[in-house]
Amino acid sequence: MTLAGVWQGLRQDFNLLEIALVVAGFWAWKSGRLPRLRLPPRFERPWVAAILLVLASVVLRIALLPVLPAPVPVVSDEFSHLLLADTLLHGRAANPTHLFWEHFETLHVLQTPHYGSDYFPGHAAVLAAARAVTGNPWVGILAESAVFPRDSFLDAA
Repeated sequence: MTLAGVWQGLRQDFNLLEIALVVAGFWAWKSGRLPRLRLPPRFERPWVAAILLVLASVVLRIALLPVLPAPVPVVSDEFSHLLLADTLLHGRAANPTHLFWEHFETLHVLQTPHYGSDYFPGHAAVLAAARAVTGNPWVGILAESAVFPRDSFLDAA
């Protein structure tokens, strides 16, 4: 692993603005510069706090769209999920094999006996639904990130 590889991973996996906000928040917390907030008793319930955290994360990400636009696919597995979403959106489970499939081989995509994604369709179904409703599959990613922690706060209730 080279230093350039570490930098590329940080740049793609973590937005630099997010890293800066986390570091600034941690510094403010450790130095005692954050004000002490006293919440009303109804907000001290774990499930209410979890819902507020989910809503805050989604609203914060939407608010950051002018500064950090929705990401575009970079690696082959992201393209594979989008291929399956597009396939599902067109009402198919798989696509016919291309006549010259040997020249189009790529990772995470099956070429024979049918042309399709190597992944299960759950994630792609969410991407396809988001693309059908809003025209942008990234909205499905945002919806999945909002639904993801539901198990943790349902257990706490």
